[in-house]
Amino acid sequence: MSSVTQEARARWLDFTVERLDAENKALRRKLRLSSRHARRVRLAFEDAQFLTTAHIGYLDTGRAAMERRGITKRRWECAVALLKMARVLDGSRWRLHDAERIGGKLERAVERAIDEPGLYRVYLPPYIR
Repeated sequence: MSSVTQEARARWLDFTVERLDAENKALRRKLRLSSRHARRVRLAFEDAQFLTTAHIGYLDTGRAAMERRGITKRRWECAVALLKMARVLDGSRWRLHDAERIGGKLERAVERAIDEPGLYRVYLPPYIR
């Protein structure tokens, strides 16, 4: 009889450990989403969407033109880094011209940039890293 209760207790402990591991994983992800890096990536995503809209509208998306529209040099460079990471920009050349495809690639790049900060930093200029 004692072995049955020990087995039941062991199963219950295994279940509890699995549940707590899942909760820890969710909390770690939530913490990453609220970090300074995550805020930078989300702002870069918004600016990248603005750059995409300007590109599709045949407007200049260069740094000086965007600075006149209120995006600072640093924010522009973070947005461009995200666009490069999403493989939408190749150097200064736009590889895609469809807003939906660009949006999908940007969303995946944001998730990846938050999960792997080192990868996103590779695309940033040295003074921002």
